[in-house]
Amino acid sequence: MATAKGLCFALGVPLCVVSSLESLARASGGPEPELATLVVLDAFRGQLFARLVPPRSDALSASPTRQTLSTLPQLAVDSMWHPADLARAVLPIAGAFRLCCVEPVPEQAQPLVAMALALSIDGGQSQSAATRDALFEPPPLALARLSAERLSRGQQADLFDVAPNYLCGSAPEEAERERLRASQTA
Repeated sequence: MATAKGLCFALGVPLCVVSSLESLARASGGPEPELATLVVLDAFRGQLFARLVPPRSDALSASPTRQTLSTLPQLAVDSMWHPADLARAVLPIAGAFRLCCVEPVPEQAQPLVAMALALSIDGGQSQSAATRDALFEPPPLALARLSAERLSRGQQADLFDVAPNYLCGSAPEEAERERLRASQTA
């Protein structure tokens, strides 16, 4: 992040920020995915990083994907989930989303595999017949396209305010947060 910010500042060019999860969703579904894409990465410690990206053609507010996102808005942004909670959250759209993982599928994401209509690995290696012929973009190209789209809409990051979004702290930080939560409820 520091290198990108420094280059943008020195060259006087705008900075566009795109999350890893959103970039992988775009890479796995091509520029116009017909399915919602649930991207999961191993967050370790039994957790998953996840984001549900609706298809861009899914403009109907009454669609199951939009209803799920309105009920659980944390699915629409990069977030950390306990696998069972994530499975319960996407249950209403079971069979209506593509699951995208970086190979191999994290062990804790296995229950989601059965719920997905299609599975893509590493943003381009199709693992199911349903997606074998789908269009896949290399992740760097997907990232470039997302950035170009955002910049064309005037969406750029503030060089002095933007910071990495790690979603969770280190193991000691998380243990301290848990200890503080437990002491507040006691």
